[in-house]
Amino acid sequence: MKAGLKSGLYYSLRSTAPSVTAMKLMEDDDGASAEVDKFLTVFEMMRDFIFGDAMFEVMYNRQVKLRKPEEPPLEEDVAKVRQHTMTNLKDIMNDSYLPWEPGKFIELRDLAVTRLTVFNARRGRWSMQGSRFQSTKMQQMVSGSVSSSWIPPLTQLSKSSFLS
Repeated sequence: MKAGLKSGLYYSLRSTAPSVTAMKLMEDDDGASAEVDKFLTVFEMMRDFIFGDAMFEVMYNRQVKLRKPEEPPLEEDVAKVRQHTMTNLKDIMNDSYLPWEPGKFIELRDLAVTRLTVFNARRGRWSMQGSRFQSTKMQQMVSGSVSSSWIPPLTQLSKSSFLS
């Protein structure tokens, strides 16, 4: 079973058990309610045994795998998106007769979010300084102990700026 699915199953069971208990109490079925409470107690005790591997794998993917730099976007494409975003932002903000209808407000919000996320992002090999895992990979790369299979080789200028 996939780790995310298994983790989701845990949270689904944990969140529905109190509702089932309440439903059984409303039906005056105290025996079934007690059984659900016992199940929930044992379920919480055995959580790490049953779902620990899935939770570890999900956390591992968040911390290590998903932070590995993939293929960055082309700078020309980023420049085109930046030009489009800045032009539309200026047009909307400088038009004093523009009626503020919901569609224009949503467009302005999307342009602002694009400007904040895309243009403030670190691209290229320096984006990997954000995580501890990749910082150690960078140190190994500077020392030459990592192959350049997923990290491009550093220039001498990059090495000197990283070490300083």
